[in-house]
Amino acid sequence: MVLKSHKRLFTIAIVVWLVTFLVVALLVYKDPTKRSVVPVYYNAVSNWLMQQDLYGNALSFHYLPQFVYVYMPFYHLGVPIGDILWRGLSLFIFVWGIFVFIKDNFHHRWGEYLLVATLLIVTPSIGALRNGQANLVFSALCVWAMVFLIRHQWWRCSLCLGLLVAVKQTGLILSLLAIAAYPTLIWRFALILLGLLVIPFLSADPAYALSQYKGALREMSGLATTKKSFADINGLLRAMGLHLEGLYSVVVRVVAGMLTLSLWLYARITLQQPLLAITFLGLATAYLMVFHPMTEQNSYVIVAPAISLTAIYLLQKGTDRWAAVVLIVICICLDVLPEVLRRWYPHLGLWFKPLCALIYLGLLTRFTLRKATQRVL
Repeated sequence: MVLKSHKRLFTIAIVVWLVTFLVVALLVYKDPTKRSVVPVYYNAVSNWLMQQDLYGNALSFHYLPQFVYVYMPFYHLGVPIGDILWRGLSLFIFVWGIFVFIKDNFHHRWGEYLLVATLLIVTPSIGALRNGQANLVFSALCVWAMVFLIRHQWWRCSLCLGLLVAVKQTGLILSLLAIAAYPTLIWRFALILLGLLVIPFLSADPAYALSQYKGALREMSGLATTKKSFADINGLLRAMGLHLEGLYSVVVRVVAGMLTLSLWLYARITLQQPLLAITFLGLATAYLMVFHPMTEQNSYVIVAPAISLTAIYLLQKGTDRWAAVVLIVICICLDVLPEVLRRWYPHLGLWFKPLCALIYLGLLTRFTLRKATQRVL
């Protein structure tokens, strides 16, 4: 009877995701270019195959050359089939990772918690899914890295971390956090990263590949000094009439990174699983949202799984219910509130979303510093 209940709730959760995907797929089929960043990826692959410059053109490409190989299979499938399958595969990996983590660690109520996670995460994921952004598959790989860490599957975890860097260079931050607490990953990750770095030289003219690496460095340095508004700590400060620029910006972000690393290493010796794994995901992704200088509003799909899983953990333990309620409200409002109020407050998400991530970071810090364990929470 209990198994049937789990399966029924699991089915409802899958239907929610399927309906979401089918609606988006229909919109993409009708107009593949509307509200889509996929043309940027398509153009990058085309330029790579013709050995033209990836960077500095009208369709701005902000990724490492390795991303070209990530999207290349979908490029060859053409428009709109490739566009739709890119979104579908990203969503499948994303949902599958969340399901596996919940099934592994909350097996007594896995159907119920999967449905809860679905209802909390589906809204923050719609923007990235609709636009075809790499944020969705990046978030999925973050979840899988957490799954493999808790299972001590070091090679699979290292591969996930390497793919994170290939999808978005900010994956290096999450990789370094993982390695700091689990040194056994070092040589495995180094080998995989070396392989990823070499691939462009093996499959393209070496001189061209080298020029694109140089172009990537120029592109990243140019973005770091842009005046464009993002949904990071600066977005929150600007709403209060403050600005964080130049050396001060670098210092704040570096200090925040060191504090995040210190808190994670402390959590490594004070927390037990699965809270430890959730804390890893939460600290890494929340830091990326708040302190990376180019966080877009749709990027918050990256931190949404951590927020929802932390809420589920607290509900399962039966304590700190107030914190669970706060996290549930945050997860629901993360995308809903800025979207509902967009007509009156078009820039609400630029400060509201980093504020939500900061509140979540504060709760994680509280759990860790009070030496939270499975027996206490």
